[in-house]
Amino acid sequence: MNNTTLTLLTVLLVVFLSSCKKTQTYTLLSMEDVILYGSELPESDPNTRLACSAWENYVPYPENMLWFEQEKIRINFHTMYDSVGDKLMPFKEKRMFLWYMMDNAHLRLRSNPKMNLPVGNNTPNLQPMYMYEITASPDTNNFNGHYAHVDDELYFYLNKGKHRNNYSKEVIKKYAIHDDTILNVFVMPVHPDSVASKTYKQHNAGVALGTSVKISGFWEDDPKPWEYAAMFNHEVGHVFGLAHAWTKSDGCEDTPVNPNCFQKTNKEPCKGPISNNLMDYNNEQMAITPCQLGIIHRTMHDIKSKKRKLVKQRWCKYNPNPIIITDVQEWNGNKDLSKDIIVKSGASLSLSCRISMAKGAKIIVEEGGKLVLDNVRLHNDCGDTWGGIKIHSRNPNQSIIFRGTNVIENTGTQLSKV
Repeated sequence: MNNTTLTLLTVLLVVFLSSCKKTQTYTLLSMEDVILYGSELPESDPNTRLACSAWENYVPYPENMLWFEQEKIRINFHTMYDSVGDKLMPFKEKRMFLWYMMDNAHLRLRSNPKMNLPVGNNTPNLQPMYMYEITASPDTNNFNGHYAHVDDELYFYLNKGKHRNNYSKEVIKKYAIHDDTILNVFVMPVHPDSVASKTYKQHNAGVALGTSVKISGFWEDDPKPWEYAAMFNHEVGHVFGLAHAWTKSDGCEDTPVNPNCFQKTNKEPCKGPISNNLMDYNNEQMAITPCQLGIIHRTMHDIKSKKRKLVKQRWCKYNPNPIIITDVQEWNGNKDLSKDIIVKSGASLSLSCRISMAKGAKIIVEEGGKLVLDNVRLHNDCGDTWGGIKIHSRNPNQSIIFRGTNVIENTGTQLSKV
């Protein structure tokens, strides 16, 4: 057995062999058994295959909608107050304000307009395929995911000056709730002494700190929810791996370097069209490029990333509507699937990287179909078992092909051969 053989931890590969005489069912208990029913190919050239970490494999292009599903980022809100609180929005009103802010944040994500830059570009504007879900802590008496805190020392936010605290995590350490699985959002006013200063210019501000976000600027002079929605989406972008787009170091060729103008003016360098990208500082902050979406979804499906745990595990609940493969498909990149996969006759599916299958979900290869396991890890990421691989074929060695090192885990109790 060479390195093209599956690394077997727990394998439940059920093969249905059809013949005119009798149909036999086998449960294969070792790779020595599995290899009898499959063909081997040599290791593929790593230079010709996109790595599992390539953002290109995580972009919600229309052709990927067969396996893409909408992700939900769990969030909660912490509204900070001082003990006086006479200049701050009452908690009930603040909750409503934040509801409108979230609604507008979702609208901006769904809209995802075309990029303004570079002029004449053909950069696709895709559906982002993620949104937010306000989530209450399961072990508190709070049922709405909104929390109010009175703290004269930690309630305010400043990103400049002597008492600057924008990068401080003290308020997070003290008040964050389940920040390992919920994105904690701290809504903090500017210190009144700063607001009273004639030299202080009030503005919205935010910062992403690990699995928490601090946003500020909520003074009581008629704040607009939509003005904060763009900033909130921007900070969440940082949480899931995005850098500022006006630089040369954000890792995306579809986000051109630009002078980072907030709005168009009559003077250079802001005289012409300005950026509308989410990760630039501009008065729109809405456009998200394919590369940026690829980075976000790559983070969401990276089991080594702490940020992945902020995403609701919709892949743990089995969806009875299968993914049906009717042509030649090659899937690269990590995926978390909630459905069966059915490879129809004449179709071919190649799997690589890491793929989590929901409890009970199966990969079914029909007569005349082909499944290629190309350096893939198949498992269940929810502490359950999935249904394994089922092959219906008179010639199973033509139906399943192995390349490189493959791992199949969490397939449940092994059965005896029938």
